[in-house]
Amino acid sequence: MQPGLDDRADRSSSSASDSSGDSDWESLIGFDGVVISSVNSREKKPLKRHRSAADPQLNVAHILHVYCLAYYGFLVNKALNHRAVQHRVKQKISSDLRSRVRKYWRNPSDTISLLRDLAAELRGLFDVNKNGLRRTYMEPNLQAETTPILKQLVKSAKTFTGSRDNASQLLTALLRALGFDARLVFSLQPLQLHPPESKQHKQVKKPRVEVHLRPDYDLSVPVFWCEVRCPVTDAIIPLEPIVYGDFGTESLYNIDTRSNLCTAYIVSYYADMSALDVSARYTEYWHFRLRYPHSWFERMIQLYRHPVPSRTYFHDLFETKRIQAKLPKTHKSLKHHPHYVCNTSLRANQIPRRDAKPVAKHSVGNIKHRVYRRTDIEVCHSELSWERQGRLIISGSTPVRTIRARGTIQNRRLMNQQTITIHIYRKSDTIKIPRQYVVDGKLPLNQFGNITVFVPEMVPIGAVHLRQSQYAGIETVAKLIGAPYCKAVTGFRFRNETSDPVFDGIIVVQEYQPLLVEAWAVRRQLMIEETKKRQHRNAVLRWKRYLTRLSIVDRLNQDYGVQP
Repeated sequence: MQPGLDDRADRSSSSASDSSGDSDWESLIGFDGVVISSVNSREKKPLKRHRSAADPQLNVAHILHVYCLAYYGFLVNKALNHRAVQHRVKQKISSDLRSRVRKYWRNPSDTISLLRDLAAELRGLFDVNKNGLRRTYMEPNLQAETTPILKQLVKSAKTFTGSRDNASQLLTALLRALGFDARLVFSLQPLQLHPPESKQHKQVKKPRVEVHLRPDYDLSVPVFWCEVRCPVTDAIIPLEPIVYGDFGTESLYNIDTRSNLCTAYIVSYYADMSALDVSARYTEYWHFRLRYPHSWFERMIQLYRHPVPSRTYFHDLFETKRIQAKLPKTHKSLKHHPHYVCNTSLRANQIPRRDAKPVAKHSVGNIKHRVYRRTDIEVCHSELSWERQGRLIISGSTPVRTIRARGTIQNRRLMNQQTITIHIYRKSDTIKIPRQYVVDGKLPLNQFGNITVFVPEMVPIGAVHLRQSQYAGIETVAKLIGAPYCKAVTGFRFRNETSDPVFDGIIVVQEYQPLLVEAWAVRRQLMIEETKKRQHRNAVLRWKRYLTRLSIVDRLNQDYGVQP
């Protein structure tokens, strides 16, 4: 029986039992009848809600996890400076290698060979017996670690056991103890914006005898590693003792595409407790970050900047590397690149500058598309849009492109018997709107009796714009004084296929500004005093009513209430 018919059966049975209470209804329990339902009575399936990167909850969880991981790296970097960690890890290396380090500082040379031997020494002594940091997903019952970070590192330095992350961290502590400028590099692994959907696997009747283990591609990529500044050449040398087993070049972080690790947030922690974003140095996928809200990751890195701002050679090196980032290999990554753009990804009003030259050509199949720098792309506007920016089209200028108008604009233009195309122009084809003058104390009004002030440069010479946000009610004061004024139109509000002007304050002759401002201040003070008096009267009236009601309740209790 369908769910909706149970109630009807109960109602019918209850009515029948009232009419004939002696009837036996037990025989109907096994009744298997035919139920005819309408075609429209089918249950509607709930619509699946696909989460996207624009989901606020996913954005907040992603950003919050990045903040937590960055602070976790800060705490680990702080623990690496502790004397107990550095002393224990320094005592683990051989005396011959320690004496070699002392000779190196007398005459620095062959830095790469020394760093190779230090990494090999630690790799031979360290025993990896547990997993390191991996990319996690949203698990409700995930247990958090309660052991302090310093205690974990001290134990790992004492026993020389732990995860591969601990090996890279101890290598950083060792190099700092030996006098090298070593930085801890941490590739943050936040929650994904698109978590994988759980798939329900079918139950297999017979278990399989052969078990094929899939390789773990995440183990081929480090999460923590170390970078050392060469005291001779000022070059930065990355080191990773477990995964790569040797030092690498700038292409150290060549991630496998089958890995689930994130490469968008890579932070380098200095010995002075500061941090720097070095994502552009190690990977070309660093621009695959959450871009909303704008520049949130840059603001987070500012929290870990050194209190004494000092721009060094290495900061300049990273900034240069960021600007000279390699071109992405895929069309999708090129579409969202912050420095380069393909001509097929440009909008209708985006056009390369006249002197812009393509920096490369990107092949999509057999077609090659031009790639430009984003700084060489300019945004073009229509004549009306340039006018709202305070600029006019130079007479005789040829439009750069003719585009179709949007749907609402097309409908409006069809009703007014106008063309449905829009001509757009470059900024070089425009000039600033010439400013008007106040002649004989009269404002230059338009046909509607006001003045359009889209930008401050459009205010007439000899006049002043008094905004509503600064001088609320200034128009009323101008009417009372009798000063010549007009409303200021600062824009238009488009809704319901109509455009309504947006007024913001008034424009008055400059001679009347001191008088108007003084009168507005006096009137505002009077209004404040009047408001305070009204509030005082209302408060006294409320207290009077309250006390009157209390006296009435007291009298009723004395006359008719229960005596204690």
